[in-house]
Amino acid sequence: MAPITRSSIRRIIKSKTDLKLANDSTDILINLDYMLFVRDLMFEAEKLADKSGSSEILSTHLRMARVNVLKKYRG
Repeated sequence: MAPITRSSIRRIIKSKTDLKLANDSTDILINLDYMLFVRDLMFEAEKLADKSGSSEILSTHLRMARVNVLKKYRG
């Protein structure tokens, strides 16, 4: 998998929001938060899959994990 460049991240953020990005490291922090969110989501989904006895992560596990992870990230 090819690494995502900083310019690609900035382009994606600009296309998805109307926010103006400063010339500092805002885009990198947004990407880091996103990567941490996805990691936590997969970790929670994996725990739910193990608890239910499934050998793979199903969409139901992701949906249930999403609720808990979103609560954590919303504060």
